[in-house]
Amino acid sequence: MLSRLELTPAHCIKTVLPPLLDNIPISINGSLTPKDLFINILGMSTDKLSIHSIGKQYHKTPCETSMRCHLQKIELNQLIEHNTKILLQSSHETLDSNKKYDFAIDYTNDPYYGEVNATNENYVIRGQAKKSTNSFCSYISLCIINKYTRFTISMLPVEKGKTKTDYLKYFIDQVDKINLKINILCLDREFYSRDVFTFLQENDIPHITPVVRRGKNGCENLGFVVYGIDWEPGKISTIYRKRFAIESSYRMRNVVKPKTSSRNPMLRYFYALISFMLKNAWVSIQRMHFMKVKRGPKTIEEDVFRFDLFVHFVEEWVRKRLKVKLVVKCYR
Repeated sequence: MLSRLELTPAHCIKTVLPPLLDNIPISINGSLTPKDLFINILGMSTDKLSIHSIGKQYHKTPCETSMRCHLQKIELNQLIEHNTKILLQSSHETLDSNKKYDFAIDYTNDPYYGEVNATNENYVIRGQAKKSTNSFCSYISLCIINKYTRFTISMLPVEKGKTKTDYLKYFIDQVDKINLKINILCLDREFYSRDVFTFLQENDIPHITPVVRRGKNGCENLGFVVYGIDWEPGKISTIYRKRFAIESSYRMRNVVKPKTSSRNPMLRYFYALISFMLKNAWVSIQRMHFMKVKRGPKTIEEDVFRFDLFVHFVEEWVRKRLKVKLVVKCYR
């Protein structure tokens, strides 16, 4: 095991490049390679650039037309099929198949300002106005919410016509495939429905779902629907509050989300996967190299290797590989 003093940008890259190279095959003729393409995408992520703008910052980048052409070869169904492998390839070995984990399912919405047409109409969701739009590309994710193990296990684009039970079935199948066990599944109040509860109980999945009943003067009385557990109310509330750790995951992935105005749902989903995969890679490195060796519960020195430092390491490696443009043209 590496000591934390030996951790370098190259070690970080080894956690983020293989999941892309191994699970997203792209046929390319000529001198450009899939590795070159993905390195550019990582540069877009860490610097929050677009395909259009990355060539203005780095020397060794393909032309914009070439990048768009090759990225169009990625199929949406292929990304959906391999999304769990992409997200967890660098992290799966740090998980214990003999342990039961606490899971949560939640939605995140990326604002969408473009046109809606036949290519994306099933993936543009209408919702409450946010950031000057009420159109969104929405994603639903399954996450582990145990402390120090907050991996995004699977993430799918929300598609019109699919029900919440469709997504639940998919996620539970993914948990089985990677040989993990569910201690409790924490759901947002959006999942409060008879179909959801019937499905979960038929599959004997312990779960907590909040019920909000409004009282006088705008007060909220918060209760929970629970199944498969025999816990005191205080413990139920405490465990459910862990679900809000997902919000920090969303903030992290927004730090490393490439910019795009594309109408292509595949490209937007691909960028979303990249951002969640980078967050997972950081959690994995923390677990592998910053776990305190001591008696009692395991703890991680979280402040020693924070997410912004991980992003800086990846960015530093990409900049050396792509060669930053140090001379900028200006106009008098």
